[in-house]
Amino acid sequence: MPKRQLRKGMYVETVECPQTMFDKRRFVLQHDADLEAIWAANGEYVVVNTAKGLFASEGSSAPSAKDERKRQKASETIAKSTKAMKSSLMALAVGEAQDFDSFRPMAKDMVESMAESPAIVTELTRLKTKDEGTFMHSLAVGALMSGVGLSLGMDAETVEMLGIAGILHDFGKLLIPNTILNKQGPLTAVERQIVRNHPELGYQRLVTYPEMPAMVLDVCRGHHELLDGSGYPRGLMASELDIYVRISTICDVFDALTSTRPYKKAWTGDEAISWMFSQENRFDRKLLVRLNEVTNGIGRD
Repeated sequence: MPKRQLRKGMYVETVECPQTMFDKRRFVLQHDADLEAIWAANGEYVVVNTAKGLFASEGSSAPSAKDERKRQKASETIAKSTKAMKSSLMALAVGEAQDFDSFRPMAKDMVESMAESPAIVTELTRLKTKDEGTFMHSLAVGALMSGVGLSLGMDAETVEMLGIAGILHDFGKLLIPNTILNKQGPLTAVERQIVRNHPELGYQRLVTYPEMPAMVLDVCRGHHELLDGSGYPRGLMASELDIYVRISTICDVFDALTSTRPYKKAWTGDEAISWMFSQENRFDRKLLVRLNEVTNGIGRD
């Protein structure tokens, strides 16, 4: 199967690459580090033994051909959208003239993927390599936001705009010096404040583009605000946060909690949702119910 379709628990017979690049053979895939190493290696395919590992467990079976086609299609869409998004965001970061409409095709592709296979898209965007982490996170948040919009029955234009807002929500991080953003070890108080200011940095750059929609600007500036006023950068209260910003907050936190990071193990989706529910008066609980539906594929084919 294509290596991007690998999941933890599968039994890997062999990887289509030289052993000098990845030397493990005939093992149950259990660790994110092994999965990321396989993704980084040359070659696009792996051989999986469906009589062992994930598919051999009680009550489980190999995915249907239909499910595999969905997974392959979603994987290709994510790869294409990540590449296009990286190019467009980097152009904005260095101050190049950028047509806002360049973000529409990638948002449209992700909306369609979320409408067809929300659980698959959520799974495929959960593991992020070091090089693509920032961009994949933005794409994942855009996908989740559009999924919540679909769940709420919003119109197509609004759902697409939610996707674009998610893609651009962390734009400000690209304006922070890499020496701070990629620093090994704890940040100083000054460095922490610089990082916490990324929503404002992103907003101040994006607002210079006359065609930038208000929703995109509000999400960029407000995705770290919380209903009880304990968020940043402005400490806004619930009455000051519209539904689009509230959606961005829960999607941003969900993806952060469920993604593998160098300093922590990824949480499951259920663990992330449960934790957010436990944070009294910080997150919109009605929207958390919708996000839970999206990430579990409830009511979807």
